[in-house]
Amino acid sequence: MGAPEGFGAAGPAPGNPSGSTLNFGRYAGWSLGEIARSDLEYIEWLDRIPIGRQYREEVDAILRRTGRRRSAQADATERRGPFRRR
Repeated sequence: MGAPEGFGAAGPAPGNPSGSTLNFGRYAGWSLGEIARSDLEYIEWLDRIPIGRQYREEVDAILRRTGRRRSAQADATERRGPFRRR
């Protein structure tokens, strides 16, 4: 038995969609927001693979909002050492 027709292995989306909808893989038919609420590691994986490039801005926003990625400004303010830029 496979997934219902038109859905990935994760089955139908749970509802309350937000963002782009994937048309491939385990979460086919799910929005990025729905995936983030149930499997944030999949969002991180999507960030690392070439097929996820088209979702780069949305994935970046999700990872920042959930604390999985820091902002460039935060990284710059925490640089320490004799060779940091001023």
